[in-house]
Amino acid sequence: DRRQHVEPEVVPSGVAAPLVVAAVGERRQELIEQVPVGLDLNAVHAAGPHAIGGIGINDPRFGAAVSAWALTWASEIRKLHRSPEEFDLLLVDEPQSATQSTMTTVWADAIRRSGAGFKIWSNPIWPDPNTIPTAYVAALDTVSIHLPFLQKYEDKYWSLARRLRESGKTIEVYAASGPSRLLDPYAYYRLAFWRAH
Repeated sequence: DRRQHVEPEVVPSGVAAPLVVAAVGERRQELIEQVPVGLDLNAVHAAGPHAIGGIGINDPRFGAAVSAWALTWASEIRKLHRSPEEFDLLLVDEPQSATQSTMTTVWADAIRRSGAGFKIWSNPIWPDPNTIPTAYVAALDTVSIHLPFLQKYEDKYWSLARRLRESGKTIEVYAASGPSRLLDPYAYYRLAFWRAH
């Protein structure tokens, strides 16, 4: 019974601690069942700015609420003899709009100010990488570029990858086609490394 391994609920200074994910409760309930902390996890749709514990991103209390959330998770991670610096947070999956970049930037700034140690990872999918907001890129530690974009918009995205690498960002590539069981394992998985170079 998973309940025998559940910790008491952790709520920092009266602020709710939602897990920032897109639709986890709808598709992967088994992941929620495996979480060993007794928090009520609220799936948050990451299509626009969202609140934490009912505190919106324009509320002056927002930074403190996110800080408390990040520090609480960092503390829980340390109890498991791990370091928050080992964890990259994805705040918005495949952002491609000004609203999504603003949400990432505001959350990333608050998390960084908390001193919790988490890194910010993102996978932008703007068709023209020259239109990706500068503040958004500055907020990231790791930029993961969609492999099909590298192939479709070749020079633009390769140029972005080189600039970001030179500025000290970690660059990764990914592909998210599927369902994976229908893909050729050689062409899709084994050749991905080759296609990324």
